[in-house]
Amino acid sequence: MTCLGIDRIYAYLDGELSTREQAELEAHIARCPACREAVEDRRRLQTAAREIPPLRVPPDFTAQVMLRLRLELVPLRDILIAASLGLAAMLVTMLSVFLWSGQSLFDFLVGLNHSALQSLQAFFVTCAKLFKTLILILRVLSRSFGSLLEALARSVSTLRPEVQAGIIMAVMIFCAGLFILIRKKSVIGDSR
Repeated sequence: MTCLGIDRIYAYLDGELSTREQAELEAHIARCPACREAVEDRRRLQTAAREIPPLRVPPDFTAQVMLRLRLELVPLRDILIAASLGLAAMLVTMLSVFLWSGQSLFDFLVGLNHSALQSLQAFFVTCAKLFKTLILILRVLSRSFGSLLEALARSVSTLRPEVQAGIIMAVMIFCAGLFILIRKKSVIGDSR
């Protein structure tokens, strides 16, 4: 007989083995000091677990937990601040693109008018692909680092809505700048 696995030890201690299996196992335990020690350790663990007094939970425990988990309504002021931050970020992005392009304002607006739909389509397709990739990465990370991501999500959820909106807008500005840079290099070519 090979050495015992944890399932066999617990089956033995719980009396789930047949008489023949129990006799074989006891003969093995008599010859194998490692298995004998493992069985004794599990037996002591079961005994200690049985001696633990039952946990007494207050009658209003569920209600108290649910009160702590209750979602708070976001005030209208916070929504307006987040929308203002979004609009400001969009204007800053457009201004930085205008300044970066080196064109006159008229040429920039005409060029923007002609290519806005195509650029927006390409931008949203790229964002969708990035979003799918991000979801895939998050799935892989959640399987690998689930508890770490849960702690990160809890810490981000404690931030005020204005801060969360600011972080989202910063990421959007970064993505828009990266998109414009990639688009400009692919259309014009790298001049360096």
